[in-house]
Amino acid sequence: MSTHEVPEARRKEIMGEFYRPELASRRRKNTATREEWAQAMEKAKVHVEADWAAMREKTSHVQETLADAMRRGVKPGSAEANELAEMAWESLDWFPVTHPST
Repeated sequence: MSTHEVPEARRKEIMGEFYRPELASRRRKNTATREEWAQAMEKAKVHVEADWAAMREKTSHVQETLADAMRRGVKPGSAEANELAEMAWESLDWFPVTHPST
């Protein structure tokens, strides 16, 4: 563990319901390249507690915003839905993500 790496138990405490390490194998399989996965893992090693807390806040905000849109009946493909989809993609900045339009 690097001097900056946050122990798994503490990450679980910070992330709460969003901490789901069992999804790592699925994420690894869905990552376009092994290089992208390696980059994501290297980036995670240097996250400090504040980084994990910021990810939790961002994830909460995105989920709450998307849930609100669903409750309001925002139609898929509408301008608002497209903006929300873009917001969700942009929130995935802690690991490499290939945008679906590329």
